[in-house]
Amino acid sequence: MRRWVRYLQPRGDRTRIVSAYASNASNRWARCTSAVGILQLRAAPETLRSQAVEPARRSSRERAAGNKWHYQWTPHDVWDYDGIGESILFDQDGRKLLAHFDRNGYLFILDRTNGKLVRATKFARVDWGEIDASRAVSTRKEPTQRGQRVCPGRAGAKVWNHAAFSPRTELLYVPVIELCATFQSSPEGFKEGIPFMGSSFQNSDEDSWGHVKAFDPRTGREVWSWRGRAPIVSRASHRRTTDGLARRRFMCLRYREQKVLNISR
Repeated sequence: MRRWVRYLQPRGDRTRIVSAYASNASNRWARCTSAVGILQLRAAPETLRSQAVEPARRSSRERAAGNKWHYQWTPHDVWDYDGIGESILFDQDGRKLLAHFDRNGYLFILDRTNGKLVRATKFARVDWGEIDASRAVSTRKEPTQRGQRVCPGRAGAKVWNHAAFSPRTELLYVPVIELCATFQSSPEGFKEGIPFMGSSFQNSDEDSWGHVKAFDPRTGREVWSWRGRAPIVSRASHRRTTDGLARRRFMCLRYREQKVLNISR
């Protein structure tokens, strides 16, 4: 039985819905980890809770009190990074933590009880901006009319393929896309039913490759990395398994090191 609903787009008025889509307003590209009520939202670049994670309040009393916290991955997102990747929930050293590998190329570790940033670490090539220990964001590159080369590109440093946490090694594992792009701020006309970016980009002249990487969430240190010839964009997710392997559809890697165990074709 549905307990409650929160609408992220205008209801009923078709003109308003199309207008909201054309301006890149809040949409339904969201994920919820229902067991602990963690909700991720994608919304317009100027919206406070766009590209963000927040706890979903369950009871009417909790909803009336409002959300306790939210954390925004990419303020003023003009690169279409979206912030829709999964939140990995785990406990470590007595703390309840949340890990998120964002398309913007940063690994975020949050205290999920209060939304405080524990650390932000780059896991791919990143030059769009810098995030310091105080969570302050300094934007360095934005799309221009002539074109601005930015890393990561429109695909981001990671998309829908999931990362994972292993309680056995206490490491995080992530598939990585290494592909930059040139972003242009030239306007793009909106046509209903056609993919709409609101700008243009190209990456046809870029070198690209992929990685599977392991990170220590205690320090943000990269423990090991396996490099592939192409970006890792398969829907086959990384999964922690009882036999200690990080599995992909065609390849198995030993979780403690970047050793390929077998490849199936």
